[in-house]
Amino acid sequence: MTPIRTTALATLLVLWPLAVAAFSQEEMTEDERKILYALETTEITLDVVETPIEDVFDYLRQAAGINIVLDPSVLQDVDPARRRCTISLRRLPAIQALRLLLDLHGLSAAVKNGVLFIAAKDSLDPVTYTRSYDIRDILFEIRDFPGPDISLADANAQGNNLGAVIFEPPPDRQPPVTGDEIVDIVRENTSPESWIEGKTALSIVSGHLVVRQTREVHREVQKLLAMLRAHK
Repeated sequence: MTPIRTTALATLLVLWPLAVAAFSQEEMTEDERKILYALETTEITLDVVETPIEDVFDYLRQAAGINIVLDPSVLQDVDPARRRCTISLRRLPAIQALRLLLDLHGLSAAVKNGVLFIAAKDSLDPVTYTRSYDIRDILFEIRDFPGPDISLADANAQGNNLGAVIFEPPPDRQPPVTGDEIVDIVRENTSPESWIEGKTALSIVSGHLVVRQTREVHREVQKLLAMLRAHK
């Protein structure tokens, strides 16, 4: 990507992280919608000291009325100091409490078969799917620009001396981004660490951006493409 292009996109990408929203309800499975709704609408108060983490998640399960399964490896492989929880929360949505607990104890969560499954961070294989995005409206196909038009000047106009007059073509507008640039922008600005060879994919095919990624990253891609369209 040229320095000029990078500069032109700098302002857009500085604000990019603020534009990424949670994925829409329409893109969730029925199980995911039910569990998310329960966690968002349940308010909890939690005040524990050196309490086994499994007991804390059991309380969350009962309070939100959802099924939670803790991977046995969490109790076997995780540092013993991280298997106990000390935290004090007052009237907080269960979804926020869950995020805090996951972050504090190095855990991650995913919905599987109607159950919120909790395991060590990065141990859950992300679920990916492929989607094609039509980006022909923002693509710029590389083309040959005409060089200067060199013509012989009229002899009389040149004082009977033959000479060459150079007619420069009118300057073109800054073109939209190219396909290669879009691939670079997407890869660098949508959870860069998530693009793992063999598990995810990103390419341009016949004016379409073909992406294999997790649902969350697909949402980031959609937001980023919308911003590129708005600023082209």
